[in-house]
Amino acid sequence: MKTKTSIRQLGVGIVGMNGHQIHQAVIANRRTKLVAAAEVDKLQFAQAVINNSGIKIYDSLNDLLSDDEVE
Repeated sequence: MKTKTSIRQLGVGIVGMNGHQIHQAVIANRRTKLVAAAEVDKLQFAQAVINNSGIKIYDSLNDLLSDDEVE
């Protein structure tokens, strides 16, 4: 009998506008989940990740690192 293995997702946070360039790779990887971004232009970043609701936007790296979902 085969058992189904559950894959735990790693919560990822990105910093700065260059981070949006890797968000597609993070989203495409079933082992990662983009959960937060910091120090970004909120409007520009929102347009880059418009289909990924639930991503929290922080004003600073310290705030992002305080998020328990960011590992």
